[in-house]
Amino acid sequence: MVQSDKTALVIVLVIVVAYLVATMLGVLKRTRLRRIGVEVDAKVTDISKRMRSRSFNNRCTYTFSYTVDGDSCLGSYTRTDPMGLEMYKHGDSVRISCNPGNPKDMMPSVELTASGLVVYMLRLLIVIIAIAVISYFLLR
Repeated sequence: MVQSDKTALVIVLVIVVAYLVATMLGVLKRTRLRRIGVEVDAKVTDISKRMRSRSFNNRCTYTFSYTVDGDSCLGSYTRTDPMGLEMYKHGDSVRISCNPGNPKDMMPSVELTASGLVVYMLRLLIVIIAIAVISYFLLR
């Protein structure tokens, strides 16, 4: 194996590991909130976007207004919306899960939307490409 092949393999492995770690952290938070959290209805009150360079993805922070045990709360959730598609619009009603001990610790309940489906398909494509590259280098 040539030095450039080894470097490429290491880069692909680092990307795959980083992806898996990020995915697991999201899954762990969602699992924790599902276990200890309460589901409430929320309204989208603000959306702040930051366009990423060299891609068509927006990094959006959605602010939600909701009530937990009679107290009004504001919580925010940041996600990458592919190709400029916004998952939520200002004023949308959304079902969220939040920690009753710390209501700002929240995230939207899982929903299958067009933008969410695109994100999952892109993630799957990245994993398939990474596996193909790793296989190519290991089977040569």
